[in-house]
Amino acid sequence: MLAVTIARFGGPDVLTVTDLPAPEPGPGQVSINVTHAAVGLAGVLMHRGEFGGAPPLVPGLEVAGTVPALGDGVTGLRIGEPVVTLSRPTAGGYAEVSTADAAITISLDDTDLDPALAVAALPNATTAVLALATVAHLQPGERLLVHGALGALGTVIAHVGRHLGAGRIIGTVRRAEQADTARQRGYDEVVLADESSKADANSIRSTSSSTPSVARYAPPAWAPSLRSAGSSASATPARPRTPASAATTSGWPTPPSSASTPAACSLNTPRSDATPPDEHSNS
Repeated sequence: MLAVTIARFGGPDVLTVTDLPAPEPGPGQVSINVTHAAVGLAGVLMHRGEFGGAPPLVPGLEVAGTVPALGDGVTGLRIGEPVVTLSRPTAGGYAEVSTADAAITISLDDTDLDPALAVAALPNATTAVLALATVAHLQPGERLLVHGALGALGTVIAHVGRHLGAGRIIGTVRRAEQADTARQRGYDEVVLADESSKADANSIRSTSSSTPSVARYAPPAWAPSLRSAGSSASATPARPRTPASAATTSGWPTPPSSASTPAACSLNTPRSDATPPDEHSNS
């Protein structure tokens, strides 16, 4: 197979196309015929030597493609199934064939989601899930404040927060005219980040519904369910405090049964507004 490799750390010039043997999936893994690989900050840090690992290596974390082979013990996925995933811990995404743990491999079957969009959205979706479920331990009904509601992470974290049972989600924006766009992304309330603009913030609040609720929010029609395959191991809380939701066998949280949440969690919402670059600085 062809792969982009790094023999030494440095700038983009260290990326070299090389012919390598295709990796085989180990127990609990799947191999993936890669159709799309995300190119982002992690890949840059890898070839600069700031992400860990040692050359020679194949960079690239997030990939989409189809499954040509299953490792021992893998259930819930089939040969030929379209998927999106994080490639194995040692990276390996910039290649024609990659491997990944089945537990974090998400099926795109029965969805209309473009794999290019899925693989591009995966980093921020993963960050949002980890931040809310395993770091903040968001509890059902708790309020959630997100700074930079229209940033790359801000546009997905409201969807994930709703999926995990957040009671009221508040986002900050830089300009009053951005409030309506933020509400369309799932925010119940929008305020200006500039504390000196309290009058404008009050104006924003007054134009929103007096009784915002989960019922008026729905993820995009193309948003897939975050179902994935893996072992049947039971989940245990990471800390004494009850987590916002139990972890599935794949590590993806599921919403509590008592919460009024949408059935599917959006990976990301395509941006159609003309938000200035500084609103997207948290990608």
